[in-house]
Amino acid sequence: MVTWERVAPAIAGRGGRPLCILDLAVPRDVEPAVGQLENVFLYDVDDLQAVAGQAAAQRRGEIPAAEHIVNEEVERFWAWYGGLAVVPALKEFRERLDAVRAVEVDRALRRFKHLPPEDREQLDQFSKALLNKFLHEPTVALKAAADRGRGYALLEALKELFGLERGDGP
Repeated sequence: MVTWERVAPAIAGRGGRPLCILDLAVPRDVEPAVGQLENVFLYDVDDLQAVAGQAAAQRRGEIPAAEHIVNEEVERFWAWYGGLAVVPALKEFRERLDAVRAVEVDRALRRFKHLPPEDREQLDQFSKALLNKFLHEPTVALKAAADRGRGYALLEALKELFGLERGDGP
């Protein structure tokens, strides 16, 4: 048994440095009076159990917040994942329309051979900017619908209307 009489002289020789004693025995091996000595911190199994119980209660109190975070992230994941399906179709749609744009610009430029190269480049850039303006709203709308889990119907309509993934269309 660790007694007050044994620990008190040892504490005096420690120069004020704290001493932590863990009494994990049942029944206890350290007298409770030892914990009354200055700079002695005595903890027994019951103390550790109380600390563990408080920590567990605190963790249980955090469960709703953790569940909320997980649910938000799951929603964000599914929105992101749902949006992945629209990316290839949008890319193909843009490429298809850009190919049409390029053909039509080339056709127009053959009629305007007298234009200097700078003007020809300006016309090409104008057609690209115009195409981007036309495609911006449908692109944003399709991505937003996908984020809300409603992109499938619009995606299928886009594929059907423009022959995407079939190799036909404009």
